[in-house]
Order: sequence, then structure tokens, then C-alpha cells
Amino acid sequence: MCCAIGAMAFLAGCAYFNSLDIKRGDQHLAAGNWEEASLAYKQALKDEPFNPTLQGKYTMARERAAASYEARGRAYLKDHQPDLAAEQFKRALTIEPSSPDHQSGLLEALRLKDARGQNREADRLAQLGRTDEAMEAYARAAELDPSFKEPLESISKLTEEQQALNRDDRRKQPVTLRFRNAGLKEVLEGIGKAGGINLI
Repeated sequence: MCCAIGAMAFLAGCAYFNSLDIKRGDQHLAAGNWEEASLAYKQALKDEPFNPTLQGKYTMARERAAASYEARGRAYLKDHQPDLAAEQFKRALTIEPSSPDHQSGLLEALRLKDARGQNREADRLAQLGRTDEAMEAYARAAELDPSFKEPLESISKLTEEQQALNRDDRRKQPVTLRFRNAGLKEVLEGIGKAGGINLI
């Protein structure tokens, strides 16, 4: 008799603890704390693995948690924060690893992150005076993310600087004019053309 009472008390205690996990999961679910709700339901499923209602709540909480991570990831992508976006998509993929939406979001975040990395490398190369390599890195960054304006602006700036240097180099070179059997008028016209001056 004592054993029967003890067993009933034990079973009642188990049901009480199970219901605490379920209640905790329901509270988190109602509050929109999807991941916490899924953890509580997962704990409750250890004691009631074949409870279809509990399985449904667990699945719903996991799906909503993954969806919220994906939504945050998309928001970070819009704000041009690929590092934070990648973290959110990775979290979503830990919950739903086969989701093509989470996978494509992560790939996009990594592509944008790579574009920013290429741009930083190009800035470093430009500071070192390695203009050709910097131009290639800027071009790769612009190719990876066509909406990223910094590499395009840097390409324009470097191109203008290179053209200015080339003009300055041409101006510093001596000009040699050779006149044979030319009159004063032809000599003055030749000097004017070489110097960019019109002589009348």
C-alpha cells in the first residue's frame, strides 16, 4: 500500500513538472519568445515524446524562431550590415538547416561581407601606392555588390589622380622643336601649338 501511494505521488510529481515545462513554453509562446518556448517544449517532450499537441507546439515555436532570425537577417541586409545579417541567418539555419530561404540569405550576407572586405583591401593597397592592384580589388568589390557605392567612388578618384599624374608627367618632359628652313611665322606657330598658346 505504501508503495502504491509512493508511486502515485511520484507520477503526480512528474505530471506536475511536465506541466510546468508546458506552461513555461506556453508563456514564452504567448510573449513571442520563440526560442525559449521551443526549449521549454523540447524539455517537456522528453517526458511526453508522443504527445501530438506538444509536438505541434514545439514545431511551431521552432519555425517562428527561425523566421524571426531570418527577418532580422533581412533587416540587417537592408541596413548594409552583412556581419550581423550572417549571424542571424546562421542561427536560423541551426533551427531549420534545409531552408532555402535561410541558405540564400546567408549566401547573400557572405557575398556582401566579402565585398566590404575587398573594399578594405583595396583601400590598403591604394595607400601603399599599388594603384593597379587597388583598382582590381575595387572592381571585385563593386562586382560583388553593385549597390555598394564606395568602391565605385574610389575607382573614380583613383582614375582622376592617375590622369592628373599623367598630365603632370607630360608637362614636365622637355619639348624639342626642330625647324628647318622655316620662317618666323612658322616658328611662332609651332611654339604656340606646343605650349597651347595661340599667337596672332
